[in-house]
Amino acid sequence: MTKQIENQVKFLKNEIIKMQQENSHLKKILNEAQIKLQKERTFLFSLIDGIPAYVYLQADDFSIKYANKMFYELYGGYDIKPCYKVLHNRDIPCENCMTFRVFETKEPQIWMHRDALSGKIYRVYDYPFVDYEGTELVLEMGIDITAQQSIEDSRLNLYANISHDLRTPITKIMGYSEALMDVTDAPEERQKYAQCIFRNSLALVKLVDDLFQLSKLETRNRLTKKLIEPSLCFADFLDEQAFYFNEKGQNFSYNIQEDLPFIEADFELLIEALVNIIDNAVRYTQKGDNIVVNVYAQDENLMIAVSDSGRGIAPNDLKYIFNRFYQPGSKKSESVNSGLGLHICKTIVMQHGGLIWAESELGKGSIFYISIPFDLYKVKQ
Repeated sequence: MTKQIENQVKFLKNEIIKMQQENSHLKKILNEAQIKLQKERTFLFSLIDGIPAYVYLQADDFSIKYANKMFYELYGGYDIKPCYKVLHNRDIPCENCMTFRVFETKEPQIWMHRDALSGKIYRVYDYPFVDYEGTELVLEMGIDITAQQSIEDSRLNLYANISHDLRTPITKIMGYSEALMDVTDAPEERQKYAQCIFRNSLALVKLVDDLFQLSKLETRNRLTKKLIEPSLCFADFLDEQAFYFNEKGQNFSYNIQEDLPFIEADFELLIEALVNIIDNAVRYTQKGDNIVVNVYAQDENLMIAVSDSGRGIAPNDLKYIFNRFYQPGSKKSESVNSGLGLHICKTIVMQHGGLIWAESELGKGSIFYISIPFDLYKVKQ
């Protein structure tokens, strides 16, 4: 009996020694893992601190949970102060905060911001973020684009000056050609040349205007968005279009779905895109042909469809029609057309986060579609 107990004691001692050895080994592994983790953490923070942009984590209670070195240099400490105090020196939360929109939509946001304190311009990127405890945060990164914006502003001013300088002589050419056309007893050939000069002067004016508009869109890349009610806003515009084209013998009609959700958009630019598409439809139709505009909701998008019963677009041309200066077919001299209208449409629609495409069949007409996502955050508000 005593021998049996001794053996059990000896066995237990050996097991304890084994457990101590294993525990020591586990401690060593854990210690190595902690050291590795700390190195990786230090490397990650060094990497974030080295980024030429401010980075911080925003909580939905207005507190800031983390910020990198550049954020400290720009805004100082943030330990107990809310974000609106740190970033904007405000005593109350900001209205329509783009950062907090991410908490509502769960979608990334990209926007531009001029800092009131420094005057610098930042392109801001906001992303949903979940920390190790499962807390929902927003990761924000702001990149200083002040110098870039200054260059873009200079470029835009250059385009504006060129546009103005070109319009002056073109206007004179148009005036003289109109005067020549008004001469009733002039030879027929001279009248023909005067009309040709006037028509091409119009084309030059259109080209200059379109180039300037395109440069504004591509340089600014900013929209003046407002919350609009599509059912009412588009009805006013399309009423005017219907009156104008029907007076000229064109069969123009439209249908607008009632009670469309509100949408946040730059309405003037959307109208410009729609005007260009309607002008394109007019260019490829004759008197008596039909042009129909439909405005409706599909899924979570505002849809605008412009259909016509004109001559249509060849399949080989269809994939290029939104390219700069592209003019389908061999009809380039039929009307004033810069070849930029549909490209401007595409630029406007893409800046709204939307899509534009066309369907066509020769001899049966075309349909141009615009799809713009509804802003669900604003709809909720």
